[in-house]
Amino acid sequence: MKTILAIIFWSLLYGCQPCPAMDSERAVQAVIGEAAGQTFAEKLAVACALRNRGTLAGVRGIRNQRMIQSEPPRIWIDARAAWAQSATNDVTHGATHWESDQFPAPAWSRGMTLTAHIGKFKFFKP
Repeated sequence: MKTILAIIFWSLLYGCQPCPAMDSERAVQAVIGEAAGQTFAEKLAVACALRNRGTLAGVRGIRNQRMIQSEPPRIWIDARAAWAQSATNDVTHGATHWESDQFPAPAWSRGMTLTAHIGKFKFFKP
């Protein structure tokens, strides 16, 4: 019963809302939110997975706008470069999801294919 209530709650909370728009500037902000303190390779990998995903729905890093906006210019330059490069260089091999390797494997990753492990991130596709 708890599982059913959790599914209903999750659907009401997230499933019925429109997906956030995926314009380039929002994508760059998501890269910063997800990988600001990481290497360029990790930023590029997150950008690739974002591009493959095609939506910001479920991307938690975009939520903390105060932190994103306070990042120094070099982080913004790296994130913009990573987003641009992700258009022609998919280092994640089609991944649409990622998670830090510092956490246990998330439930959503069951049944997905691990496509890459870049820096501290593991990348998955359905």
